[in-house]
Formats: sequence, C-alpha cells, structure tokens
Amino acid sequence: MQVLIRIGAEVTLKSARVRARFQRQLKKNIAAALHGVEYQLSDEWSRFFLELEDKQALARLNHVAGIASYSLIDTSCAPEVEVIVAQARDFYRPRVANKSFAVRAKRRFAHKFSSAQVTSAVGAALLPYAARVDLSHPDITINVEIRAQRALFFTSTVTTQGGLPVGTGGRVVSLISGGFDSAVASFLMYNRGLSLDFVFCNLTAGRAHERSVLRVIEALCQNCGYGDMPRVFCVDFTAVLADLRQKVAPRYQQVLLKRLFYRSAALIAQQRQAQAIVTGEALGQVSSQTLSNLAAITPATALPILRPLLGYNKEQIIALAEKINTRAHSARVREYCQLNNARPATAMSGERAAAEEQRLDLQLLEAATLQARVVSVAHIATLTAASTYLQRADIPPAAVVIDCRPKQVYEHWHYPAAQHRDFNQLLTTCHELPAAPTYVVYCEAGLLSTAIAERMQERGYDAYSLTGGDKQARQLAAAALH
Repeated sequence: MQVLIRIGAEVTLKSARVRARFQRQLKKNIAAALHGVEYQLSDEWSRFFLELEDKQALARLNHVAGIASYSLIDTSCAPEVEVIVAQARDFYRPRVANKSFAVRAKRRFAHKFSSAQVTSAVGAALLPYAARVDLSHPDITINVEIRAQRALFFTSTVTTQGGLPVGTGGRVVSLISGGFDSAVASFLMYNRGLSLDFVFCNLTAGRAHERSVLRVIEALCQNCGYGDMPRVFCVDFTAVLADLRQKVAPRYQQVLLKRLFYRSAALIAQQRQAQAIVTGEALGQVSSQTLSNLAAITPATALPILRPLLGYNKEQIIALAEKINTRAHSARVREYCQLNNARPATAMSGERAAAEEQRLDLQLLEAATLQARVVSVAHIATLTAASTYLQRADIPPAAVVIDCRPKQVYEHWHYPAAQHRDFNQLLTTCHELPAAPTYVVYCEAGLLSTAIAERMQERGYDAYSLTGGDKQARQLAAAALH
C-alpha cells in the first residue's frame, strides 16, 4: 500500500536550506518509528510517499512530530481529466452506491485544466450510481490530488501532531518526576523539535519508584519521542534530602528542593551539552510554583528554564496526558510529589532562598549527580518487568500491618490494628523494626509502600506492599466484617 504524508506547515514555511535539513531529520525520525518494518520512503519536497505492507505499523506515524497528516492512497492514474474521470468511476462506483458523496480536487502543479473542472467532471460521472451529492455531510468524500506526473485518490485523512521534527531544535534536559506535568511538558518540547534527556531525582532511592517513572518515560517516547535515543539520569537524592531536612526549616524545604533539582539538572546538561532545562511547572498549581517562589528558584542555574505548562490548568494537562498515553502511568506516581505536611512558604525571596541554600552541603549534590545511574530508553522494557515479589493483595492473619499515609488520614480511618509510621522516617529506619512472620505495608495508591517493602526485603524481612493501597485495605477490612 502507498501512503501520502503531508509535512507540517511549520516545516514547509522554512527557507529552502533549513527546510531541506528539517526534512532530512524527519525522514530519519520516520525510519526510527518504522524500525523493524519493511518500507520505502520517497521525498517529493512538499510530500513524502511511503510504501509498506504492514498496515498496523501505519499508526506509528501519528506520533512523529513534523507530520501534519497522512492518507492511504486508494488508486492513482495519469493527470489527465478524461483518465481521472474514468479511474474515479471504475474505482468508486461500488463505494458510492446508495450513499451521498462529495468530490474535492486540488492541483499541486500547473495543468491545462482547473481543480473545479475535475471536481465537476468526477461528480457528474459518479452521480448516476449514488444516492445524491452532499457537500456538507457526505457519507463518502473522494479526494483527488493532482500532481505533476499522476493523480492520487483517497477518501480519509488522519491528522497527526504536526510540530517540528525531533532533533532540529537542539538538546535540553527535562526534570521528570513521573507525574502528569513533567511528562506533558516533555511532550510539548518534543513537538518543538528538541532532543531530550531526562533527569529523575529519586527521593526514596527505591528501584520500585524508579521503575514507575521509567514506565512513564517509555510511554512518552513511544508516543512522541522518535529521534535519537534519550538517556535517563537517575540521581539518588536521599543523602541530599536528608541534609536538606536537617538544616532547613520545613516551610522552606519545597523551594530549596526545587533549587537542588535545578542544580542537578544543570550538571547533567553540562555533560550532555544541553542548552536548557525543561520543567513541568504550572503557575500557581502548588506552593513552589507561585510567581514569587519561581523567581526564587530560577537563579539556582544560569541555564534557561523552559516551562511550557506555565499557563495550563490541571484539566488541560491531564487531557494532554491522556492524548500521549502517559496518564495511566503518571496516575500511579503522583503521590511521591509531597515532601512534608508543613505549611510551605508561598512567597520566598531570592535572597532568603540563597541564604538558606548556603546552609547545605552542595558537594553531596554534586557527588550524587556524578554518580547518577544512566538508563537508555531502549532498555527500559527489560528494567520495568513486573516486580510481583514486592506486592500481595491479601493480609495474612499473623501479619504486622503498617500504614504509611499522612497521620491525619490514618486517624480518619485505618485498617484495624494497623500501626502508623511516617513514610520518610520508615524509609531510613525500617531495618530497626522487630522480627515478624510477615509485614504488609500500605499507602494511598501502593507506590510509597512498594518502596518500603523493597527496602525491607533488602534487609531480610518478609515484607510486601498491599496492591491497590488504601482502596484494597478498605475492601479487606469490609470483607473481614462479613
């Protein structure tokens, strides 16, 4: 089958030299998208023509930035009115039977006839076999694109994401937490032609948390990241976080933590020769994203900070996450965003932030960043295999149950006989827990508790995270009453 690929308008408006470079990159990205599929791709400047047999692989074009739309070509013929009319009649006569139809014709090169003449002639030839002509809401629309050497016929067009080809705009690093915002921000920067690497600052040091974030990145790159293969820098932030908690008042910790994220990303940007840092910050969404606090955070690095979501609301962000297929993965990671339950500062000055930062040991940050674990996106699938050994859906009779949700949530409701433990404290002191036949830990959604279970198993405990978190705990408690 043959496919007509339309190049995005932003590419076609470039100068001839720049456009040629962009189209070369776009061809490379299409090749990456179709890896493992036999195909042929030709470039006719304003159009690409793709030939392939695997129809399922066609959907991969939906996620290649720089493509505006594509159409499966039904048939083609010589660019002459009589030939076009005959071909349309022979091919579409059975398709328009008892249906309304419309004809849309466009010339892409100069010919002795007009587009209107072709539209009228094809419509007249097919009308005897159809129910009627309907130019507003036809059952079938027959499109004729008349090029220099042939006329192409198609009946449907798939609109894609447009934008600029990935790899044409330079390299940046994206601070990614795995939540909705940072994934969507990364997508928007991909769509502007940037090549991305990712920096994940792991506050728990747990591989369970890391795997969850890697799944988000994998889904993101499968849906919009065709270009060169990104790297993910996983930075163990536990020592940095411990230093922050010890030396900075709780109400300032969120702002200072963001500054440390920026500093870590800047060090990796230097390694990767990246020109800017991408974040998922949206103005006013949380305490660290007020205008005052953003102004206090930004001076932590001299690199430009790209904040594509600055004017978005949460509903718009989640809608985009759904579109790029990261929503389901991000929904499982969001509970990691909370640092503490203290009332955070919402209008911290840059001077105060810099003064507080002087209390910290920035050598810890530099050491953690230089020792970052580097993962290629190509290898994520093998690293994120389901780790069922960390989870279970039941609570054995002799198990010790630990609830690591916030204290006020625990006091409102908890599983009968469950002990409350602060997550951050438990993460560093779980090795001090007394011996027990089995430990079952639960939190709100099951991710924080997985990090705890992983840490406890490493220290020899028979410990598990309750699959489904709080919801599963409630169901088990209700079942026990009956």
